[in-house]
Amino acid sequence: MKNKTKIFLLLIFFLALVLRLFRLGENPTFISDEASLGYNAYSILKTRRDEWGKFLPFSFKSFGEYKLPVYIYLTVPFLAIFGLNEMAARLPSALFGAGTVVLLYYFLHQLFSKNEKRINSSFPLFASLFLAINPWHIQVSRMALEANVSLFIFLLGLYFLLKSFNKVNFFYIALFLFSLTLYTYNSCRVFVPIFLIAFFSFYQEEFKKKFFGNWKAFLVFTLLLLCPLILSGFRGTGERLFKVGIFTDPGILARINQERADCLKIMPQFFCQAYFNRPVGYTKVFIQNYLSHFSQNFLIWQGGNLAQYSMPNRGMLYLFELPFIILGIFYLLKFKKEFLVLFVWLLVAPVANSFTGAAHPIRAIHLVPLFPIFAAAGIMAVFSYLKKSPLLTILLKIGLILVILVSLVSFLVNYFVAYPQVYTSTWQGGYRELYSKLAKYEKDYQKIIVTKFYGEPHIYYLFYSKYPPALYQEGVEVIRFDREDRWVDVDRVGQYYFSWKIDFAKIETDTLVAVSPDETPADWFELDEVRWQDGKTAFKIIRPYEKR
Repeated sequence: MKNKTKIFLLLIFFLALVLRLFRLGENPTFISDEASLGYNAYSILKTRRDEWGKFLPFSFKSFGEYKLPVYIYLTVPFLAIFGLNEMAARLPSALFGAGTVVLLYYFLHQLFSKNEKRINSSFPLFASLFLAINPWHIQVSRMALEANVSLFIFLLGLYFLLKSFNKVNFFYIALFLFSLTLYTYNSCRVFVPIFLIAFFSFYQEEFKKKFFGNWKAFLVFTLLLLCPLILSGFRGTGERLFKVGIFTDPGILARINQERADCLKIMPQFFCQAYFNRPVGYTKVFIQNYLSHFSQNFLIWQGGNLAQYSMPNRGMLYLFELPFIILGIFYLLKFKKEFLVLFVWLLVAPVANSFTGAAHPIRAIHLVPLFPIFAAAGIMAVFSYLKKSPLLTILLKIGLILVILVSLVSFLVNYFVAYPQVYTSTWQGGYRELYSKLAKYEKDYQKIIVTKFYGEPHIYYLFYSKYPPALYQEGVEVIRFDREDRWVDVDRVGQYYFSWKIDFAKIETDTLVAVSPDETPADWFELDEVRWQDGKTAFKIIRPYEKR
C-alpha cells in the first residue's frame, strides 16, 4: 500500500470514527433493547451470570426473545472501564462500525487482487469513504446493536477466506469468524450458510486445489465451533421467528381467510382453495417483503418504518448515489467471479428479514456495504470514461466533493438537530431523567409505580440505578413471569412496581406514580414531570392529594 493511500485511508477512518462517536451517549436516545444488552453485560461483569442467573450463557433470555451472546460479552470490558452508561454500552457497535469502514477497503483490495490492472486503485478508497458517510451505517453504528458487529465479523471472515487461497491456515480463521456470526445475530444463521454455499461453488477449483487434502480437519474444526449452537437447539432463532415471523402473524392468516371467503362468492371452490391458501399467501408476503428492500421508498425517499433506526421521510442512502450505484453494477459485470460474489451477497442478504417483515434497517444490515461498493464502482466507470478529458475529470471531482459535503451536512443537521426534537418520543426517551427524579423521592414513599405505556420500564430502572445483579437474579422483591406469548413481564423490582393499567382508585397515599399524560387522573397532585426534547410531556410524577 502506498503512503498516499495509507494517509487517505487513515483520514477516512478518522472521519468514520468522529461520525460514530460524537455525542454517542446522548444521540439517539437509549431504547430498551440497548438497555437490556448493557444490563446483561453488567450482570456478567459482576456475577458471571445473566439477569436470569444463567452462568455464562450462549443465549440470554432477556425479554423472552433470547439475545445472542457475542455483543454482550464484547461490552463487558467497556463497562469495566467506563461504568454502566449509554456510551459504554454503545462503544462496541461504534468502534466495530468504524472498523468496518477500513475493513471494506482491505476486502475489496483482496477480492480484486487479480484484476489490479483492470480497475482503478482508488476504487476501494471511494467505497470506504462512501461507507464512512453512509446514513444507514452511521445510524446503526450509533446504537448498541448485535447486527452491526455481525457485519464486521462477516466481512472479516470473507477477507480471510479470500486470503486463504494463498495461505491455507487463513481458512481456519475464516471458519471461526463465520461461525462466530451465528452467535452474534440471528439473520446470520440464514444469510451466512446460503452465501458460503454460493461462494464455494464460484471458487470450487481453488478449493479443490488448496483444501481437498484437509477436508476432515476442516469438518471437525467446524463441528467443534458449531457444537454450542447445535446443543442449544438454535435457541434465539426459533423464539424470534415465533414472535415476529410472518408464519405466526394472525393478520396475514386472517387476510388469507377473508380473501378466500370473498373469492367463494364469485368463483368455484377449487379455484379459491388453490389460490387463497397458506402456502400461496405466505409466499406472496415473503416476495413483497423481499422486494421492499430494493424499493426507492426504502433506499431513497422514506427509509425504514421505525423511527428508532432511521430518520422518517429520508432514505437509507443519499440521492446522488443512485445513478452511480446503477452504473457501478453494470461496470462490475466484466469482473465475473468478483461480481458474482457481490451479486449473490446482494440477493441473499434480505432473505432472513423477509421471513419477518418488510425492509428493516437492522435486520437487513448486511446489505449496507454493497451500495457504497456499487456507487464507488460507478464513479470509477465515469472517471475511466473521462480519462482523456482532464478538464471534465477535474470538474467531476469538484462537483462530487461539493455534492458529498452538502449531502453529509444536510444529513448531520437533520440527525443531530431536527431528528431528536421531532422523534424523541419514538426512541423511548425520558427514562434517565425520570429515574433520576424518582430516586430523590424513594425515601419518602414505600411504593413507586411506573407505567408500561411506553414499553419496558423495568430494564431502564435496572440500568440507570445499577441495580445489584445478584439481588435481581435471586428474585428478592422481584415479580416476573413468562406470558403465554413467550414474552416476559416484570411487574416489580424492589420498591418499584410496573403496570400496563394502573387502578388509581386502589392506590394508597404512601405511593408515588409515574404515568404518561394520557393516563393522568384529574384529581391527583402533580409533583414533577419529564419532558422530551420537543417540549412535550413524557411522564408526570403524581401522588394522591392526601399526601400533601
